[in-house]
Amino acid sequence: MGLTKGVENPVMLCFPLQNSSCIKGLRSDVEYILLYAILLVVSSLTVFLNLLVIISVLHFKQLHTPTNLLILSLAVADFLMGLVVIPVDGRTFIETCWYFGDFLCTVFPVVMYTIFSGSLTNIFLISLDRYIAVMDPLQYKVRVTNKKVVLSVLLGWLYAFIYALVILNKHLQHPKPRTMNTVTVRLRSVSKAIVPQKSETKAAKTLGGLIAIYFLCWTPYFVVSLTAETLPYNPAVLHVIYWLLYINSCINPLMYALFYPWFRISVKHILTLSILHSSSSYLNVVPHRQ
Repeated sequence: MGLTKGVENPVMLCFPLQNSSCIKGLRSDVEYILLYAILLVVSSLTVFLNLLVIISVLHFKQLHTPTNLLILSLAVADFLMGLVVIPVDGRTFIETCWYFGDFLCTVFPVVMYTIFSGSLTNIFLISLDRYIAVMDPLQYKVRVTNKKVVLSVLLGWLYAFIYALVILNKHLQHPKPRTMNTVTVRLRSVSKAIVPQKSETKAAKTLGGLIAIYFLCWTPYFVVSLTAETLPYNPAVLHVIYWLLYINSCINPLMYALFYPWFRISVKHILTLSILHSSSSYLNVVPHRQ
C-alpha cells in the first residue's frame, strides 16, 4: 500500500493501482476493535429484535390487525436496515473506504434509500391509522381493513423503490468513485387536534411516542439534506447522522416491549419455542384490551 503525499495524517489507498480509489484512514487497533464491536452489537440487536416483531405478528392470528400489520411493515424496514444497511455502511465508515466493488457501489444506494423511504412511508401510514382511529372510532373498522392496509403497504414500498430510483438517477448516470450522495426526503405529516377516545387514545400515545423518537432521530438528517447544497459539511457528520437512523431501527422493538404486553407475551412464546407446537398461532397473546 502506498502513502499519499501532501497530507498531514498518513493515509493509505485501498486500491493503490487505481487512480479513482478511495482513501483509507489509519486507525489504532483499539479503535478498530471498539468500532467493530459497536457495529456488531447494533446490527445484531436490530436484526434479532425486529425479527421477533415480524415472527410475532405473522405467527399469532390474534395480532392480525390493521395497526399491527403497519408495525410489521415498519419492522421489516428496520430488519433490512440491520441486515443490509448497517453492516455495509458501518464497515465503510470504519474503514473510510468502499470494499464491496463497483456493482454494489451502484446498487447499495438504491437499496438504502428504498429502505429509508419505506420507513418514512410506514410512519406516515401509522400516523394516518391512529388519526382515523381516534377521530372516527365508530367508522374505523369500516374505513381501515386488513386488505386496505396490505394494499397501502405494498403501494408504499413500490413508491419507496421508484422514488429511490428517481432521486438517485443522476448518481447512477454519473457516479462519483466511492461516494454516496445525500438525498432530501420530504414527508408530509398529519397533525391535527385529536379528540381523546379511551382504548384508542392509549394506542395513539404509544405509537405517538414511537413517531416522536423517529423524528427526533431523523431531524438532523433532514437538516443536513436540506442544507447540503448551500452549506459545507464534514463527511464524518453525515456518518454520525446515519447512525442515529440506524439506532432508531433498534429502538423501535424496545418501544413495543415497553408499551405492548402482547409483544412481551409473544416473545416469551417464541424464545421458549412454544410456537413450534400445533395450533400455537391461536394462542391468546392479548389477554385484555390495550
